[in-house]
Amino acid sequence: KTFYYKIKFAVGDWSLTTAAINPNINENEDDNPTRNQEYGRKAESLIREIVKLNFADKYRVQSPNGYTMYVRKDKPYLTATLDGILIDLLTGERWILEIKTHEVRNRDDLAQWENHLPQHYFIQNLHYQVVLNDFVGSICVAKLMFFKYNDDGTRELDHEEIRYYRLPRKDYEKEIALVEAVE
Repeated sequence: KTFYYKIKFAVGDWSLTTAAINPNINENEDDNPTRNQEYGRKAESLIREIVKLNFADKYRVQSPNGYTMYVRKDKPYLTATLDGILIDLLTGERWILEIKTHEVRNRDDLAQWENHLPQHYFIQNLHYQVVLNDFVGSICVAKLMFFKYNDDGTRELDHEEIRYYRLPRKDYEKEIALVEAVE
């Protein structure tokens, strides 16, 4: 399998790591969430319920108990906070459940979601598989929202889509090894 994603570091990520010495950077963005972050936080439990309905015969869905941070035992600096755990009803295998909400703004933005996850979400899912190396993979559920814009500058929801991205560990072993090597 070809590794299509190149790893790059965003300036925003660097800024958050240096917040303590730069007074112009908000150290804890969760104290002042954007509209989209707030929407995502509120929609997460509803999307988890949709997953339960859609896959009732395939998975048992475990919701996180509050804010749970998973730590890899042999590398305690590697952590993950999951949106849920999917347990295969036949095999008992565990999958990481990651939920995303995203407002699609243009064709280029939509192209990032066609047949694969955008790079940063793909790497996040691989990182979670590095942390939780006894899980068989991750499934990312993305709720994409499409708005139409009116002449007066207002917008309204035109339609939305829910997409499922399945990332089995066995299909991405090389990519997971690359992520683990830089962590």
